[in-house]
Amino acid sequence: MAACAVMLSLLSACGSAHSGARRGTPSAPAGQSSPRSSALGTEVVDSLFPATGAQFAIGAQFAGTMLATADQITATCMARHGFHLHAEPAAEVARRFFDNSQFPDLAKISTTRTFGGTTLPDPGPPPGMPPAQKRAYTADHQRCAAAADPFGPFMNASRRLQSQWFTIIASIESSPPVVATLAGYRSCMEKAGVPAAQVTSSSSAGAFGQFLAWESGQESHARTQAGALALDRHWAPIFATCANATVHTQEPLQLAAQKTFLRQHHQQVQALKTLAIQEAATADRQRGTPRTR
Repeated sequence: MAACAVMLSLLSACGSAHSGARRGTPSAPAGQSSPRSSALGTEVVDSLFPATGAQFAIGAQFAGTMLATADQITATCMARHGFHLHAEPAAEVARRFFDNSQFPDLAKISTTRTFGGTTLPDPGPPPGMPPAQKRAYTADHQRCAAAADPFGPFMNASRRLQSQWFTIIASIESSPPVVATLAGYRSCMEKAGVPAAQVTSSSSAGAFGQFLAWESGQESHARTQAGALALDRHWAPIFATCANATVHTQEPLQLAAQKTFLRQHHQQVQALKTLAIQEAATADRQRGTPRTR
């Protein structure tokens, strides 16, 4: 579970055949923004330019909206071909998105004693389906999924600016104040039993990511699901404790950089928020289905 981190910028590669729906707020009068639009705008910004684990979780709600919307359109299309897919609520999809290597939410990890999230469901044919039907399912799903891209323009429009933001994040992760904390993190993790090579890097993302990959590998070798969960619950609070100084050093730097970045790119960010809200409304009308969180 520790290795389930998913960057929101890679959302387009994470679609599944399990969908959900959310209910929108009626349109506000011209020149005004509705509470729903305002909330959605916050989710959009935090999905593209997160600075903390808490912000990443808010942004994940918009990621859940995008995937659930695309999946519901796919499911509707598949139903016309005689295949019925399970509808997964957007909120459930959102819980599958987290990034403990770059934006760990240590408070949540400490409270839940888990790294969080689950893997996305397999969109492939159900087990046991006859070969001919499986081929038909696969072909129909490819066509339906290709046509279910209501947020494509938003994803394309946001890619360049988001890339600029993550370049800034990477520079902070390898900055002297952050790197200075990594010796303490490494020592703490080694004392807990993690091999030194799995917690040694020149950036916080590298140091966290190596451990998370190692921990995920330990889970994969567990004989039972209960055993894997026990490992998750064992290592999560240890990581939260050992990473505390590093995260509390880098998050204020990232928040300060975020404030400057959003101010410098205010018009572009506003345009992206507007586009995302418009595409969400258009997708709702196309489905003719109310959205509920």
